[in-house]
Amino acid sequence: MSGKVLVLDFLTNGAGLDLVAAASLVDAFVQAGRSTSASIFATTDKDLKEFVSKPALRKKILAAIRKGPKVLEQKDEPSKKRAAALEPDAKIIRPCLLPVGDLHGVVRVNRSPVMILWGAVVAHTVNKLEWEESLSVSSVVASLNAKAKAARIWGEAKKEEGGRRKEYEGPISEVSLLGRSVTACSTFMGLRGCLEGQVVHPKSPADRLAQAFPGKQLDVMFSAMLLLAEDRREEILRDSHRAYSLYEQFRPSITDGAAGWGAAGDLDVKLILELCKDFPLGRQEGKVKTELPGKEQLLKEAMAAAGGLSKEELENRYGEEVRVLVEEMQLEGLVYEKEGCIFCL
Repeated sequence: MSGKVLVLDFLTNGAGLDLVAAASLVDAFVQAGRSTSASIFATTDKDLKEFVSKPALRKKILAAIRKGPKVLEQKDEPSKKRAAALEPDAKIIRPCLLPVGDLHGVVRVNRSPVMILWGAVVAHTVNKLEWEESLSVSSVVASLNAKAKAARIWGEAKKEEGGRRKEYEGPISEVSLLGRSVTACSTFMGLRGCLEGQVVHPKSPADRLAQAFPGKQLDVMFSAMLLLAEDRREEILRDSHRAYSLYEQFRPSITDGAAGWGAAGDLDVKLILELCKDFPLGRQEGKVKTELPGKEQLLKEAMAAAGGLSKEELENRYGEEVRVLVEEMQLEGLVYEKEGCIFCL
């Protein structure tokens, strides 16, 4: 068990903190040198005051420390659910960026996954968040919009049952996305969207996108939306509402009101690309450039391309800097070059 996981296990299982509050304290414990069982249970009240500011949390933690290691004796083997909660999110690979010539087609889908994908693309491209962070924050925006729409259709939103939810007690910030100000929680896993006091993990929206856009459809829609987000980046930076206005212009058309709730419509790639001011030039020249990918992303693109990745096309998309990345991957034995194309080994 790693140091961070051990600390989180102690804070949740031993001290009884909720997962959100515990996750916000993990880095503080590690930085204070309290990442082993011996160092945790040797911590004094004076020590805690240096890196745990809230008295209520210190009281719970100190009570668990005073009980000693026996507080975890019955929990040496966490349940699968608990173990999954303790581990950082598995790396979610960003969809592939396809050549402009491959961007065509119509997908039958409801609006929610379309908004999640578009919001994630905007957060990743404009707000410069990691892909997992972007998925989490965008999922919150989609949930808030769905609740607002339900309230408009059926009246006042139904109150939550099961008692009052615990408020998030860790560091928070605000992210502007699609015209909304979204609460984001700083956890040791990275930035995560926060909805009703609960951290939104990116796996759920990632799975939903994979289900809504099977096969190559996700890569196609992601690529088209990425071009649009990069094309309108300055506008969106000035006003995040602009991103929502663009979404309204390409989202699937459905019946208004209750009849259209959850209904599917057509998402046409052509509508997305036509909103790009520079798309005609990019399409003719094949030189729509985007941010340099990581090795993991480039490997995924190479695996998806049956005939290999054209070096010329890569340079058109990413610029000449991609040559250095490809050379490094060749030296590491990850890819090889044949007739101007890159293949996985």
